[in-house]
Amino acid sequence: AHKEQVEQILHSHLQALFSDRHTVESLARHLAFLLEGAITRSGLEGSSACMQQAAAMAEQLLNSAQRAVS
Repeated sequence: AHKEQVEQILHSHLQALFSDRHTVESLARHLAFLLEGAITRSGLEGSSACMQQAAAMAEQLLNSAQRAVS
C-alpha cells in the first residue's frame, strides 16, 4: 500500500503541471520506479549518490515531458 500511496502523491503533484491524463499517469509510474530504485541502491551502497543521480534523472524526465506537451 505504501508504494501506491507514493505513486498517488506523485500523481497529485503532476496534475498541477500536466493536463493530459496519460502523461500524468506515465510520469507518476516512472518517477515512482525511479524513486524506489534510488532508495534501494542508496541503502545497498550506503551512499546518497544514487539519490542525487535519481533527482537529476527526474528533472530531465520532467523537462522532456514539458517540452513534449508545449
